[in-house]
Amino acid sequence: MEDRPGALMEPLAVALHAVKKAGRVSWKKVLVRSGDPIGLLVMLTARAFGAIPVTLSDVVANRRATALNLGADAVLDPTEDRLQRQVREPTGYGIDVIFEASGAPSMLRQAFELVRPGGTLAQIGTLGTQDERIPTNQLIGSLRYGNVFAEAIRLVAAGRAGESGSFDQ
Repeated sequence: MEDRPGALMEPLAVALHAVKKAGRVSWKKVLVRSGDPIGLLVMLTARAFGAIPVTLSDVVANRRATALNLGADAVLDPTEDRLQRQVREPTGYGIDVIFEASGAPSMLRQAFELVRPGGTLAQIGTLGTQDERIPTNQLIGSLRYGNVFAEAIRLVAAGRAGESGSFDQ
């Protein structure tokens, strides 16, 4: 394996673990809350597993632009007042699966307001030390990766991850 795709293995394994832990995403409306490398890989992994549409939200405009270039169906700024309306417009009732990877407790709290009733909310990584009141009985957690490292390697070896780190569409 070349060095560039090899460097992708650990963050891809994190993304793959989160998507698999959230359950079936095929034909579900997905929102990824972070345009950092992990968030972008979650977006690409969800897309590779059949999620449609896939939306990414991030406060940084360049990250949103990168997400669009990598195949996001839409991007959102989570700080906009009209975010809830924007999320509900295309779906009518909220998002089926939200992957919260921003690391901001307030963004996790907001995600509970965006997920549809009975939807899935997966928290990826850690949230630091700030406490935030959240309905934790609705949460699926994902920290790092589980038993998916070999599968992440197989995805890259099979050509499912391009040299730029994106999944082939």
